[in-house]
Amino acid sequence: MPRLQYLVPEEVKDYLKNAKLPDPRPLIHVCDRFGFVDELTDYLYLNSLFQYIEVYVIKVSPAKTPQVIGKIFDLGANEDFIKRIPMAVGTACPVDELVEIAETRNRLRLL
Repeated sequence: MPRLQYLVPEEVKDYLKNAKLPDPRPLIHVCDRFGFVDELTDYLYLNSLFQYIEVYVIKVSPAKTPQVIGKIFDLGANEDFIKRIPMAVGTACPVDELVEIAETRNRLRLL
């Protein structure tokens, strides 16, 4: 009888990050599914995969836009890039949470 093997999300995430895949969609899905949004944003930003940050918040998980913007605030992202994200997500972005995150970082004026 075959043994069932379980994947440990943390190990899968680390494996995908270390693999440096040209298309990070598998990493995006694992991180979204298991709540590694900050690490995902950090990885995508530091590897200059900015378009995938936008793809993530627009197509995969618009509700996590505030968390992503908070992380890119912390990483010192370009203001134009930061402004572009909520504009692209539109009404799917939770505004109250986004305002709260911007206020805690004294960046509300930027939005």
